[in-house]
Parts: sequence; C-alpha cells; structure tokens
Amino acid sequence: MTVGTPFQCVQGLPAHYCTYPCPKLVIQGQRDPYIPINQATRLRDTIPNCKLAVINNGAHFLPIDSPDEVAQRIGVFLSAKIF
Repeated sequence: MTVGTPFQCVQGLPAHYCTYPCPKLVIQGQRDPYIPINQATRLRDTIPNCKLAVINNGAHFLPIDSPDEVAQRIGVFLSAKIF
C-alpha cells in the first residue's frame, strides 16, 4: 500500500479481499462525514461473500460513537450460519 489520498490508499483493497474465501462484514455509519456510503456499498458489491451493516445514527468512529450497535451487528454476523 502506498501513501496518498484516502481513495488512493484503499482502491486496491477490494481485489485483495477477494482472495480470502471467508465471509466478510463491512460496517458503515450512515452519517460518516469522511467515507460516503457508496464506498461501503461498492465494497459489498465487489467483494465476494461480503455483507454490509449500516448504522443509521453512526458517524465515522463507530466503535466509540455506537459501541453497542457495532457489537450487536458483529454478534449477528458471527452467529449466522455462513457455511
């Protein structure tokens, strides 16, 4: 990974994540001022076996701003029958 704009730093990640067969979860805050929701939907649509959880009142620092909802979404994801 190289140093650059946020987009330049992460633009190759979806291809990298595609090499892992395990299920993946993207958690995005609906009110994130830094990363638009369309970036999260792009990841979900690009990466195989990827789920998207959107936290309606969440901003950018989800584990700090919405820890209970983040934990709940991770718990649901991990307890699902994924194989």
